[in-house]
Amino acid sequence: MTPAPENLDQSRLYFSLSPNELVFIPNKEEIENFNLFDKSRLTENQISRIYKMVSCTGGVCYFTSDTMASVILDKKEYGPLNKSERDIEGNMIKQVCWKLVVNRIGEITDVIR
Repeated sequence: MTPAPENLDQSRLYFSLSPNELVFIPNKEEIENFNLFDKSRLTENQISRIYKMVSCTGGVCYFTSDTMASVILDKKEYGPLNKSERDIEGNMIKQVCWKLVVNRIGEITDVIR
């Protein structure tokens, strides 16, 4: 697999995502003070803001909540694609997310902002 290009139209590459990788949606306070995010002691609120990357096409990236195993009502629960570009608050996930690096037993080992 080839890595993503370092410079695409003068944009900065922060990280790349593959299907099933996890991201965290920080709130305003966490963006301003990274120390509020303790990867070993996540609050229920923080856990609810973890999403799984499902697929991407061109410049569009789709996510689902990491707690969702499968949809209950096909093509109705999350819309026609059963995935979304936005979180529950309406934020574009790809614009604000932090990548969570997770080891084989599910522990968060690193956060890439």
